Formats: sequence, C-alpha cells, structure tokens
Amino acid sequence: MVKWITLPGLVDYQDGIKIMEDQLLRVTNSIEPNTIFLLEHKEVYTAGTSHNVEELLKPDSFPVIYTGRGGKFTYHGPGQRVIYPIINLNNTDKVKDLKLYITQLEKWIILTLAELDVNAFTIQGKVGIWVKNSRNIESKIGAIGIRVRKWVTYHGVSINLNPDFSAVLADKHAILNLNTLLSSKQKHNYLPVTLESCSLKNTQFLFGLPWYLTSQVTYYNQQLLQQAGWKTPPRSDAELLQLAKDLKQKNLNDVTAFYPTLADNGKFLKQLWQRGLDSPKGMKQYLLFWKTMLDNNLLPQESITMKYQDTVDRYQSGASVLLMSGTTAVKGLQENAPQIYKQTRVMPQFPANSSNVDFSVMTLVVPKQSGHPKEAVDLAAFMTNPQNTFAFSRLAPILPPGPSLKRSEFLFPKSNDLQSQAIAMSARQVLRSKHGYEIGNEQKAKNDATDFYVQSVLLNRMSVDEAAHQFSSN
Repeated sequence: MVKWITLPGLVDYQDGIKIMEDQLLRVTNSIEPNTIFLLEHKEVYTAGTSHNVEELLKPDSFPVIYTGRGGKFTYHGPGQRVIYPIINLNNTDKVKDLKLYITQLEKWIILTLAELDVNAFTIQGKVGIWVKNSRNIESKIGAIGIRVRKWVTYHGVSINLNPDFSAVLADKHAILNLNTLLSSKQKHNYLPVTLESCSLKNTQFLFGLPWYLTSQVTYYNQQLLQQAGWKTPPRSDAELLQLAKDLKQKNLNDVTAFYPTLADNGKFLKQLWQRGLDSPKGMKQYLLFWKTMLDNNLLPQESITMKYQDTVDRYQSGASVLLMSGTTAVKGLQENAPQIYKQTRVMPQFPANSSNVDFSVMTLVVPKQSGHPKEAVDLAAFMTNPQNTFAFSRLAPILPPGPSLKRSEFLFPKSNDLQSQAIAMSARQVLRSKHGYEIGNEQKAKNDATDFYVQSVLLNRMSVDEAAHQFSSN
C-alpha cells in the first residue's frame, strides 16, 4: 500500500522538508505506509553533497539551502513538479540495493513521461532524466537526489513541466471536458475570449476554467532610446530593425534593441499568430526578419538560444532597449534593477498593429479520474467566479478573466506608477481581443517542429525557403 499526498500551493522548501521528515519517522516506525508527496516549491536553490560552488552562476538570485541529499545544485520553483517518495526498503521482496532503487525510480519517471508523449531517457555517466530539445541537444528534464535513513528513502525527484501542460493532458483525455459540465449561468462568469483560450482549437473541448490572466505589454528604457536618437519607441518590426541599426551606428555596441525568446517552446508560433503570419508565406517573411538581424550583427549570436528569463536579465542589466513581458515583471524590475526601473516606461503590446492580442491564462482543470467530478467542477467554478477573481486581482498584479475586467479600476490607472499603467494597458488589450490563442491537438509537437525550423535557419543549417516549405508540409 502507498499513501499519496499532494501539498497545495507553493510550499516553502524548509516547510516541505519538515513535513517529509515527520512522515519519514512514521514510515520508519511502521505507523504509516510508504508515502509519496507531490508538490511545488517556492523559488530556491538546494545544494547536495556533491555540489561545487563554482557551478552556481547566479548565487544571489534565490535563497541557497544546503541539504544532506545526494547530487549537486538543483533549482526548485513554480512549474516544477517535485516528488518525494518515502519508501521502506526493508519491506521489499528485493535485496536492499540503493542502486536498484534509483534505477527503478528513473524507469518510473520515464514511463510516466511517455504517457504524455515525452520521450525521456537516462545517459550513462550522467545523473537524472534527459530529453532531446528542438535542436536535438540533450536537456535535463528531471533531477534525482535521495537520502536513505535505516533503509527508508526520502527526498527524491524534480520534473520540469511546461506551463501549457493542460493541452497535453487534454490530448490524452486525462482531464474532463468542462464544456458540458458548466451551466449557462456559470459560463457567463467568464469573458468569451478567455474561455476560447481554454479550449482545444476547432473542438468543443473546454480543458480548464480561466483563473487569472495577464497580457504582454512592452517596457522600454527611455534613456537608451534617446541615446539612439529616438523620441518614441518602435511600434513595428520594421521600426525595430531600424532601431537596431541606429544603435549600432551610434556605437552602442553593448546595447541591443531587443532580445527575442525564440528558444522558448511555442513562442515563435505564437508570434506568427500574433502578427497574422501563421502561414508558410508569413513564416518565410518573419524568418527573413530575424535572419537579417543576425546576419548584420544586430543581435548577438547567443540570442538564438535565449529564453524568457535571459531577456529579463539583459534588460535589467541595461543591455537592451525593449522588454516584452506581463504585468508581473514590474516588481522584479523594481527590486532587482532600481536604476533601470526609474528609466522604464510602458507601451502597448509589440507590434502595435498586431492582428491578435497575446495574453496568457492560468487555468484550473479537473482530472478525469476524479472521484467527485461534480464537486470538483463546482469548486473550480467557485474559485474562478467574478467575486473571487476580482478579490484575487486586488492582491496581485494580475487580471480577472470575467466581466469585472471592465471595471474602471483596471481600465484607468490610479496613478502614474509603472505597475498601474501596465495593468491598465494589459486590461484594455484583452478587452479589444476578438479571439484568444487557441491550443490545438498535439500542440507540443507543432511547437517543437516550428522551433526546430527556426533554430535550423538561424544556425544556418537550413535555408529560409526549405524551412517554410517543410512548415507547410507538416
């Protein structure tokens, strides 16, 4: 018998360890059965017994906690599933073999990921679980670090999950279709465009209820912009290209107009949709734009592989003029780079003539195996109703997904501070949005394929024409 415990919310690492060690004593003394904890931690670095201080590139980013588990440094934070199996190996029918336990743990994770169409594997001589990314490079998806006390295991595994995981679960029919379980009255609690963003494209499958959302806006460094000879920020891809040229001409070689997040899974496909370019012709046009930027040294080569946090770090260091991000970025900017914050202004989503509005929705889903589906749906509907989402939005820089978004508190900034202005811009953008970004069947496969073509072109492994053709074929 195994007892499964899911800890809600984001669990402080020290609190999680105490809960785990308390259960460890109970399992060791046969008071409780073998137990598996599932949870997410607040952002933290943990150091195992094999850690090397030189491997920690940004030691001041998050707290560092030294543990007694095996392994090196590991990051924990939102979007990462942590699994703590507390297993009494004294009670197994196998020879007490720690190596065998780790091997079985690896197989368990690999088989679980396979159910979600993630091809994971181990690598001889390397610890952890690995996958191939869009560029066919081995990337770690799961870290393993365990301890054993009196042949009872604790600590365990961390798995990095894509935040758009709901679509994968929907593809696998692992979650309920909420479309038929909600009353008409309940559906009126959400803006149609937010419900559309929680539906599989061209289907009636509603995979989740919108809990809160944020719409991307454009932050820009006014001082750097003026140094380039610009009074107002660029509002189109063509103007962005010109700004990059002007920065180079002014010999501001350490400053880039903008760092793209082309390496983030699915970002390029979403950018195509945003511009109304999600066709082979449109993809060719957009690929040529970025190829021109790279070939003319208007972007550093490493930008090809940068992800979102990399672009934030560059902006906060004063190395770029523009940052595309949500309303939640303001607090980090204010705390981590106060001088850059003072120079930062905000404008609507880039490009200004975008055909579609980019906004992200956090959803609540109901597992198909739920023993109480009606109650689960009612709970999700209660948590996401207009009253509760409005109250939530008063405590955090996010937007409600329902009619309360039309209230003046969101549409008109109460002050000239950056946070208020960003929220107002974000809210107005969502309300003018006619269609949400619908996630299709096998969305991950589509994202991976698109990202592969983009990377292949930018790394000169494939021509633009060839990539556009294969994009069309697939």
